[in-house]
Amino acid sequence: RYNAGYVHLKSGRFAHALPPPGREHAEREAAGRSLLPFVLWMRADLLTKLGKFDEAAATQRPGLAIDEQDLGPEHPDVAFDLQVLADIDESRDDVAGAERYLRRALLIAERALGPGDTYVGDLHLALAELFAHAGRGEEALAQAQRGPGGNHELLGNLRAGARLFDD
Repeated sequence: RYNAGYVHLKSGRFAHALPPPGREHAEREAAGRSLLPFVLWMRADLLTKLGKFDEAAATQRPGLAIDEQDLGPEHPDVAFDLQVLADIDESRDDVAGAERYLRRALLIAERALGPGDTYVGDLHLALAELFAHAGRGEEALAQAQRGPGGNHELLGNLRAGARLFDD
């Protein structure tokens, strides 16, 4: 059922992508965890794509609260929820809000998964891209270099951008 919604979303049939969230979608995974945060994330993602940023953030925040309560504030799923909120803020050009969420997500992920984890690297690059978006080229480059393994194509683009912004 959720896969069908994802297919609709990816194929551009937004009206069919998600039913309204409600109790019927709060089924439990095998571990006893609510699926509602997943449904809320899908809805928030759709609303972001539609440019409804305030509604997207209001939809995502309860998912964050549920994950914090069910899993604890230092769980990697909480980091993901924060990254979603950062994406929403970046989409509405709230760089300070996005940076705040990404820094908290990065801290949680580094503690929970270790500094060499791929997701931690993805968060470093997300923060680097945010800095580049904000015209903070040198910070973008420094942040991208902190990520494990690094994305060499992105680093090259950031180096070129840093020269443009910081000259």
